[in-house]
Order: sequence, then structure tokens, then C-alpha cells
Amino acid sequence: MKRIIITLTSTLLIILLVNSCASVNSVAKRITIESGEIPPDMKMESFILIGILKEKKSYDKYVKKEYATYTGNYILTTEKELTTKYNDITKYRYFMDYHEEHSSSYSNGSFHNTTGYRYYIYDRKEKKEYLRESRSSFFALEMKAYLIAIESVRKK
Repeated sequence: MKRIIITLTSTLLIILLVNSCASVNSVAKRITIESGEIPPDMKMESFILIGILKEKKSYDKYVKKEYATYTGNYILTTEKELTTKYNDITKYRYFMDYHEEHSSSYSNGSFHNTTGYRYYIYDRKEKKEYLRESRSSFFALEMKAYLIAIESVRKK
């Protein structure tokens, strides 16, 4: 009996892992230049992508983990350093960050509050934000999907 439970649990975890990877890749395929979520110049030029650290251990560890898989040039920095140490907008043209969005709904006699993260790339040269169409409560998966999409644009 114990062996059956271990086997079923292992199988379920593998299915969830495969499904998670598949859904991240399917989200990444929808993040494109054409959808307005990636700056068109990223396709034609070499750039250093800046990832913003929030100085919160729980969030920053995911930023470091996701960017570690990104093969392009990148820097991780705080918002303060972005405006001081990395203020050369020609060299450090793009950064990726998010807007935090809150919403609430009422069902079954009570209110439910949710927080979502809508990632974007900001082109400092053009002063333009390339905002994700959707938001998600799963910021690590959203970040991963965005980085995969940027990778696919860079490699073409």
C-alpha cells in the first residue's frame, strides 16, 4: 500500500511539473513583438536587460533564479541603482519590472482579495512601456515566460 501511494504521488508530481513547463512555454509563445509586449528593437540590437530587485528576499531569490537561466546579457539591480549606477540609457536601455494590481470579488457571502503581477519591459530610450496583456499571481512563472519570449526574439 505504501508503495502505491509513493508511486501515485510521484506520478502526480511529474504530471504537474510537465504541465507547468508546458503552460510557461505556451504563455511565452504569446508574448511577442506583434502583441506589443516586446520592444521591436530587441530583435535587431545587442542589449543588456536589467532585472529589478525589490530588496525582499522572498521575491529576489526568484528573480535571481529565473535570470540565471537567461542566456542574454543582464544585470540585476535595485530601483535606486537603476537611476544612479545604471543611468546610461544607451548602454542600459531596457529593464523588466512589474506593476502590482489588486482586485477583490464577492462570492459566497464574503470578499476575496487577490494580488496580480503584470510584467513589462521599459524602453528608457523611447520612454515606452511594453506591458503584458495579462496579469498573474504566479510572478515567478510570469517572469520565466517573459524571459523565454525575449530569448526567442533575440535568437532570430
